Amino acid sequence: MQWEELTIRNIGGGAMPELFEEALGVILEDIADVNKPADAVRTMEFKISFRTDEEREMGGIIIESKVKLAARKAATGYMHISTDDETLTAYVTNPKQEVEEVHSKRSKLYVVLS
Repeated sequence: MQWEELTIRNIGGGAMPELFEEALGVILEDIADVNKPADAVRTMEFKISFRTDEEREMGGIIIESKVKLAARKAATGYMHISTDDETLTAYVTNPKQEVEEVHSKRSKLYVVLS
């Protein structure tokens, strides 16, 4: 029986190229996600562990892969805090919307006065 020398292409029955392609696909999908920062660093790591028997003639190989993706962009919002009888309450608010509503009312007012 002729033995094939161990290489990166045939280790684990050809697992390394497959693991690389799979990890690359996951990373490319993450890069395309508009909810993730474009400039975030994504990584792929591979760990190959070797273990032999007492005679050091046979060994096992374990191949592990790990992908680190970008965190989702932080969501932000605004709140209005009110005190009523010593109870604090938070209300959702949008300052941009409130400014637009004021401008809209002023515009309507100007139209009426013109």
